[in-house]
Amino acid sequence: MTPRYILENEVKINTKPEQVLSLGLEIYNNETFDKFPVMNYIKDRFINENKTIKKRDVIELFDRNDIYTAIVCTMIWGGINATRAKNKEDTFFYKFLNYPKNILLENIITLNSYLENEDFIGAFEFFQKDAKIEGVGSAYFTKIFYFLGQSNTRINIKPLIFDKWTENAYLALLLQNGEFDKVKKFYKGVKLKFSKQPDSVQINDKFYSACYQSYVEDFNKWSKVINSDSTKLEEYVFGDDLRKNKSNLNPRIQLWNIILKNLNHIL
Repeated sequence: MTPRYILENEVKINTKPEQVLSLGLEIYNNETFDKFPVMNYIKDRFINENKTIKKRDVIELFDRNDIYTAIVCTMIWGGINATRAKNKEDTFFYKFLNYPKNILLENIITLNSYLENEDFIGAFEFFQKDAKIEGVGSAYFTKIFYFLGQSNTRINIKPLIFDKWTENAYLALLLQNGEFDKVKKFYKGVKLKFSKQPDSVQINDKFYSACYQSYVEDFNKWSKVINSDSTKLEEYVFGDDLRKNKSNLNPRIQLWNIILKNLNHIL
């Protein structure tokens, strides 16, 4: 069974333009980060040219086997924090850059093995524990999963990004599909605002990795029903920035309304 929301939006999902995150790169143009050689490339290719980093730029780096630069660009593309600290060395971006490059690259080899074997639980838990990088939570390490999947042809089921908005979307689609056993297992609550504007859901830590595996597999399955692929579906349900689009046409709001209508199955 496929959620009605997906069936009703088949054309929009399949014709959605490439996702572009219009994040400014100036916050990464700081002398604190200049000690890391990789930043020379970032500055020359993007910052000094006043360009944003697009998905295809990151995929191109992975395709060229410039893995480390690709991962740094992945973090910047996703908007990892580089400013909200009294000391730049306390920001998540600095801590990420300070993580040993050789260990990260070794971990990517292990990660590829998990993803090629469709062991998304193993991949998720690996980056939660043994390969953990301070400040790089699931919203960011699943971005690494995503780009590896886009560049590695041996990864058949493509891993997806699992952040605030796709976590919300997955809950909404499970609720609409009547998959309440999964809802009860994976989700433990919903944060609500008086304005009823979308906030976030809470996933059961014990089953976080299992939720991710289920999310990837379900999106792979559901997307095939509408002759699409899971990455297009993921991009669509991610929706638009609420600061720019507060209308009821924004998937973030549409999916949040599905959650609000079904709160009795969560609370």
